[in-house]
Amino acid sequence: MMRQWLDAKAKAKDAILLFRMGDFYELFADDALKAGEVLDLAVTTRDRDKGEDAMPMAGFPHPQAPVYIARLIAAGLKVAVCDQMEDPAMARGIVKRDVTRIVTPGSVLDDESLDARANNFLVGVAHSGTDGSLFGICALDVSTGEIVTTVLQDRGPLFDELARLSPREVVIEGRDDDTDVEAQSLARAVGEVRAGLRVNTRPAPLARRDERRLVDVVAPTLDPWIAAHPLALRACELALRYVEETGQGTLARHLLPPRAYAATEQLLLDPVTRAHLELTGPSGDLRREGTLLGTIDATRTAAGGRLLLRRLLAPSANPTAIEDRLDRVEALVDDPGVGAVVRGALQGFPDIERIVARCAARGFRGRAMPRDLARLRAA
Repeated sequence: MMRQWLDAKAKAKDAILLFRMGDFYELFADDALKAGEVLDLAVTTRDRDKGEDAMPMAGFPHPQAPVYIARLIAAGLKVAVCDQMEDPAMARGIVKRDVTRIVTPGSVLDDESLDARANNFLVGVAHSGTDGSLFGICALDVSTGEIVTTVLQDRGPLFDELARLSPREVVIEGRDDDTDVEAQSLARAVGEVRAGLRVNTRPAPLARRDERRLVDVVAPTLDPWIAAHPLALRACELALRYVEETGQGTLARHLLPPRAYAATEQLLLDPVTRAHLELTGPSGDLRREGTLLGTIDATRTAAGGRLLLRRLLAPSANPTAIEDRLDRVEALVDDPGVGAVVRGALQGFPDIERIVARCAARGFRGRAMPRDLARLRAA
């Protein structure tokens, strides 16, 4: 059994490994110590006679896994789930086990780990220029299928945009080791944008001659602007490769084609300005009483709440778009009856974006439940 655990651990060295044993998930060695502190679990050992050499262990009942995984993810940790691959009653010898999924803060799909009214972005960052001051970024929300990308000049705008997107996880382009000084420096600086932000470095994605880029698979007809901007393209590929690496179904049909946006088309609000204006509360309490978002958010759906948050943090600077939004508001104000009908129809409307993600993500191994399908049918 411990050989099985070591094999599984080798597949996810930097993750907390949840090892299924009967009705429990067990944790061993350093995983038990780290998870025990986060989850407030009692850490014990089976090798009391070995003294300081005894292997620490902890565990919890398997039905509690979604809640505990959510707490580990909230602490910025990566989680690997090793399940039993056969019925113990039918197994000969030791039950076969294998890693069935890897969950990171930026690729999680469980409702318990998500804020229903905020995006859960994983951001890929590619960098270039003689001084490394040109950045391509791609914000990917696996839980909704949304992919947006842009190119920014200098670290200041990069950090401001990361603060606005408020990602749960960032992947920096660079060698996957400690010898890439530039990537490591950037990773440290990005990590200071927000407490608890998980930052990784990964090698620049280079497709083999016989292999299509993942971004081409997701979007066979690519936005011309993205195709003409190598940094944006590299950032998209970096994010997609990372999510594929975690087994969350990168090529699932719910992913939307990458959409380019220009930072100049939105009002630039740095973190200090947003804080002074009290647009939102802190992460985890965005709609705090007294904030602008908490005051004006009368949305009836989770998707509507996410859209309002995005528009509030990045107001349009495009006169045509502004006039279009005003026309829509005016139409509803002029006909209150229509507004009431729309609000009534949307009341209790399920979160279709995230239900579809759970259904479509191939690497998620049946995480969609019958109630998800019932809600989709009702919608």
